[in-house]
Amino acid sequence: MLYKILMGKRSPIFLKPTEMFSRPLILEPNPLILSKTGRIHNKGTIELKNISKQTILFQLSFDPDVFCGISPACGELDKMASRSLTFLLEDTNRDLNELTFTIKYFIVPPDSTPDQITDIMMNQNSWKDTITATIKFSSHAEDAMKSVSSAFKTRNSLKKAIAREENNNLDEEERAMLERKIGDKEAQKAQLERKVESLRQQLEKKNEESVKFARNPTVEYNLVYIGIIILLLAILKRKIFN
Repeated sequence: MLYKILMGKRSPIFLKPTEMFSRPLILEPNPLILSKTGRIHNKGTIELKNISKQTILFQLSFDPDVFCGISPACGELDKMASRSLTFLLEDTNRDLNELTFTIKYFIVPPDSTPDQITDIMMNQNSWKDTITATIKFSSHAEDAMKSVSSAFKTRNSLKKAIAREENNNLDEEERAMLERKIGDKEAQKAQLERKVESLRQQLEKKNEESVKFARNPTVEYNLVYIGIIILLLAILKRKIFN
């Protein structure tokens, strides 16, 4: 039985022999490979897994000049649970071959109260255990695949990596399709605007012709004469047939 000093009391921690000598946290993939050439990746995700049977608190430490941020920066992992750590890089010099960030963690003693867990979180400077996440930049796809394959411990991890890459390719295809649709919509919009402008000009021309027609006295007189002639013809028709 091992003991850890907590809140001035001796709180027991029970660990299996295998857990005493192996890390309770693992990262997959580690290292994570990003490309230096082609489409530049400024964003990535690493999976943090708790392979122990105890709750673990974790806190991330990283260089703010290199990373815009990593989410979540801290948290709690239940036994056998996992959490995705998503990072965003600044526009760094890609002459670098690798970047790292550190994860400090603390194994919570069994039967700890919420107040005790809160106090542990408030005293992160006393945490001694760490694990380092590595991000490598590669210029060659073959080297990258070799590094990735050596980093994976299980077949399921490799399947997840392939699925992530397929999702990235799908995102590119969807983005290209959306860009084409936006271009088509903009062309249709421009065509409609031209049609509306043409109709507006035609309408203005018709209005001008109507005004000229209404203001022409000769036209008015002709209409009166035509009306009188029609009236006379109607009267004559009645007299002839009556």
